[in-house]
Amino acid sequence: MRSRTLKNYVACLLALFLFVQTAGQVHAVSAKPEDTATRENVLEVLRQYDPNAYHIMTTETSFDFMMWFMGESLISRIEVAVHETYHGYTHSQSDVFYGERIYLGDGKSYDVDYSIVYKGGGFTKTEEMAKQIPSQLQTFRYDQYVAPGASPDANTKGVFGLLNEFSAYYWGLETMNSLSQFLLDTDSGAESWNSYVTGVGNNMTAYAEFKYWTLRYMLYIKSANPALYQAILDNQDYCAAYRNLDAAFVSEIARSKEILDRSAGFMRAKGFSVNWSDSGIYLENGMFSSGLGLDDYNKLTAELKTAEYAAMDSALKNAGSEQTETPSARFSDVPSDAYYYDAVTWAVERGVTSGTSTATFSPNSQCTTAQILTFLWRANGSPAPAGSSSFSDVKSSDYYAAAAAWAYETGIVSGKTFGGDAPCTRSMAVTYMWKAAGRPSAKTADFTDVPVWVDYAQAVAWAVEKGITSGTSANTFSPEEICTRAQIVTFLLRGVGG
Repeated sequence: MRSRTLKNYVACLLALFLFVQTAGQVHAVSAKPEDTATRENVLEVLRQYDPNAYHIMTTETSFDFMMWFMGESLISRIEVAVHETYHGYTHSQSDVFYGERIYLGDGKSYDVDYSIVYKGGGFTKTEEMAKQIPSQLQTFRYDQYVAPGASPDANTKGVFGLLNEFSAYYWGLETMNSLSQFLLDTDSGAESWNSYVTGVGNNMTAYAEFKYWTLRYMLYIKSANPALYQAILDNQDYCAAYRNLDAAFVSEIARSKEILDRSAGFMRAKGFSVNWSDSGIYLENGMFSSGLGLDDYNKLTAELKTAEYAAMDSALKNAGSEQTETPSARFSDVPSDAYYYDAVTWAVERGVTSGTSTATFSPNSQCTTAQILTFLWRANGSPAPAGSSSFSDVKSSDYYAAAAAWAYETGIVSGKTFGGDAPCTRSMAVTYMWKAAGRPSAKTADFTDVPVWVDYAQAVAWAVEKGITSGTSANTFSPEEICTRAQIVTFLLRGVGG
């Protein structure tokens, strides 16, 4: 990362000061999500709930961010306002004349030089690549951003313009996730939560679109303009920004799922629910259903998993000498020397789970049955179950509905009830993992608190043999001890990720 000027240091200190000031405070604001947006209530809410977005909105002053609200409610337009204000921020704050500042939050940023765009005759617009995109992959934003003749920087500045939009949509999602606590604190109903659900779906699709266009552009210029291709790979600030922004975006998508998981009970009490499935994210209250489909997201993420796109993604992320900041480094409660540091990094990158906020993972929080089985299901690739579960206590709108159905179909759990809110013990965790692995045989483990006749004895033996856990002492396993988030992701890394 480039050395910072005095202006940079001041901006970093401001962001860190705001974060420290808001950490641990009880969120109490006078504004409500449904209130008509004003400069005062927008800044009040962001100062309390999202210091990074507050930093963006108060640092970029070349235009009035209120223009993006158009007289509508605070929660319905705040994502757009942060997104659009961020565009101005990237240019006004950059130390590079022909460049942009890609902000990652908490004072971390990259000043990306794109002067190559203006070095006459050697630059390729995104539209040259876009002409070759098959019609079935010309998704929602294709015409607006990359189609021949499109005017945004995403076309005219190639991957540099794409990166700018990619990061703006990241901040849209980060803002909505941070303000989810605002919705809970103000006892908000379906209308406000619908804005959240729509925002999540909108920004998820943008993630897939801009990543797909970026990698397809690189694949195109690798043969069409090899000099430009190499120049981009040699641009360390660009590659570092892409690496870390992609990791942060993936983390925010996982965080969205966890927010809806944790808010399910609140929503049921208010008379509505959110159903997140492969087809889309929809809010349902018995009278209507609203939200966004994920068809475009699914099509593009499937394409991104193919060998050529995965290889190009790796080439961009591995270019240069600077290492990617791990997701764990973003969490103030995950020390670099913690035994679970690598496990948290793996879990966030794989979408198994995410932080409980932008800055915390809550490693010592207890896990429930629903959470461990959802984590296990995601760690195994989130396979689609053949049908819905028959558990009497699992609704189709529950975040863990698909995981529960999968667990039942694969013989991991059985019975008429699921008991999703029950705490997950160490014996339960290793049993679920052992069954998911196909019930492999193992030599008996020598623990005084695990008799050979208990139904989890073979699972414990397998977990010890595989190195998932070694027990809580030389002679004890503590089968009834409740597992924490840190322990579960560590078990999963050793058992599934390794």
